[in-house]
Amino acid sequence: LGLLIISISFNSLLSSERALNIKINEFEEYKDLKIFFKDIKVLKNSNHDSIEATFVLENQKGRTFDLSPEKRRYFTRGQITTETAIFIMPLKDIYMTIGDQLDDGSWIVNIQINYLIRWIWFSAGLMAFAGMVLMFSKRNI
Repeated sequence: LGLLIISISFNSLLSSERALNIKINEFEEYKDLKIFFKDIKVLKNSNHDSIEATFVLENQKGRTFDLSPEKRRYFTRGQITTETAIFIMPLKDIYMTIGDQLDDGSWIVNIQINYLIRWIWFSAGLMAFAGMVLMFSKRNI
């Protein structure tokens, strides 16, 4: 229980979110990340069309990684959804979604940094496991 409370507390304190307006081939900075909008592709699939953006993120240590969020429009009902791009690290996760294109050619992009998500799930699983062990324990309490 203690690990869960600590993980949730630090997640609430440290996590952040920002909406960016960014054009292709431009850089933005957020927290310790440099964000480069590499390109955008229009994809045609059997049941939906999608717009896929590619971003290159670089941290302070010079490590780079790509994130490719999508925006999809399904043919059957015309429903529009967003597919979040997620980069998972031991202590934090980075989420990116792409919104609409603005009149000036820039795109609305949402970036979230959430801390200790794995620790929250691990501590909840640990509590469930402990509960199962107690429930099936043969000793009388």
